[in-house]
Amino acid sequence: MSGSADGRRRLLLVEGDRGTALRGLVQQLIDLPDGALLWVADEAPDGVVAVHPRDLGRRLGEECRVLVFDAHRGFHPDAFAAAVGMLRGGGDCVVLTPLHWSTFRDPDQARLLAYPRDPAEALDGFLTRICRLWADSEGVTRVVAGATVPVRTAPPPGRRVVLTADQQEAAERIRRVALGHARRPLVLTADRGRGKSTVLGVTSAELLLGGARRILVVAAHRRAASTLFLHAARASPGAAPEE
Repeated sequence: MSGSADGRRRLLLVEGDRGTALRGLVQQLIDLPDGALLWVADEAPDGVVAVHPRDLGRRLGEECRVLVFDAHRGFHPDAFAAAVGMLRGGGDCVVLTPLHWSTFRDPDQARLLAYPRDPAEALDGFLTRICRLWADSEGVTRVVAGATVPVRTAPPPGRRVVLTADQQEAAERIRRVALGHARRPLVLTADRGRGKSTVLGVTSAELLLGGARRILVVAAHRRAASTLFLHAARASPGAAPEE
């Protein structure tokens, strides 16, 4: 289950019977180490921990090596966008869908309807559009539940992080703020999964090794800063960041 050689993520649509799809996935993914698999659903098979879509915000800042998103019980677009940003390069994003998904009465519609409307009255243009876009995309692999398709797992984080050009620019700006004029804020923005936590962790370690006495990290949840602390520790051998 090695990842893509070029580090690209793959969208794998598994269409058809949910039980059949679950059995095939569990056989491949059950032995992954803790933290490697992110399974987004209201429930998961035995031996797998599910994260409900509404709880995914508490996991932002973490990473996974393979992502499974169960759309049989509803497709939450915001949760899906957040989850994809947590997937490391080279891994698969596996979406479980009914066989005829574009005409599926999505249970997720219920949370968007005002009384006295019910899901049967909703017109789901979103599913219709996303099915059309994914049908024409070369980056999407479609399989029927039960087919044998190896799921690609992203490699684990390496000990040494090589920053991209954009990350190097961000790191330089962070250093300027930290070592330059006081009380000058820096706002770092980027799409999900672009490596903000990584560059913050690496640069924080560099600053501490260079003489900075203390760096305070504030996050909505402790786990949201886990990737930052991981890369800070790896960039400063022997260090044990305090959480």
